Amino acid sequence: MNTDENQRGTYAKVNGLDLYYEIHGSGQPLVLLPGGFMTMEAMGALVPQLAAARRIIAASNSWQMISPH
Repeated sequence: MNTDENQRGTYAKVNGLDLYYEIHGSGQPLVLLPGGFMTMEAMGALVPQLAAARRIIAASNSWQMISPH
């Protein structure tokens, strides 16, 4: 989900898994966790709107093939 040029994506080690996440915008943080069959890409249109006023931290689920298993 590359929604803007200020996007930063990286991995964090969580319970032995490498979890991919991206940070967009600035301000008070808001964490977006896709649930069910939702993906980071599906949230893509929402992220720039939220990032206009907040710092968005969007994490992938390990099954989404962004985070290695």
